[in-house]
Amino acid sequence: MEKESVQDLSGVELEYTFARAAHFDVFGSSHGPFALVTTDMRSLFVFGGSAESVKHSSFANNMAELALETAKERGATLFVENGVAKCRINEYCAHGENFMQALMRAVILEFANRTDNKAE
Repeated sequence: MEKESVQDLSGVELEYTFARAAHFDVFGSSHGPFALVTTDMRSLFVFGGSAESVKHSSFANNMAELALETAKERGATLFVENGVAKCRINEYCAHGENFMQALMRAVILEFANRTDNKAE
């Protein structure tokens, strides 16, 4: 990047460009918002976002429908056995504290094994 271009940077664009130049793990856009992950991968910092653009939420609140649709497309069966939530997709069966955990685990198993089999 040319010196003149650097002098024109400001705000979120300057912050984002600095983070990239300093080799931080950066996710997002120079137009904001963007995030940095700490080196221990335990914290996420979000910059350049307004209250409307940065949301704090749980996976279950935002991704449950996607997880359910993915399991449905794969022909998943959800059931309880001896008080334990379980999900079966083809020959893969997983359990969890609830159906969401069980189906996500079963989808992971099915995806991982399908990918492994294609590599052979």
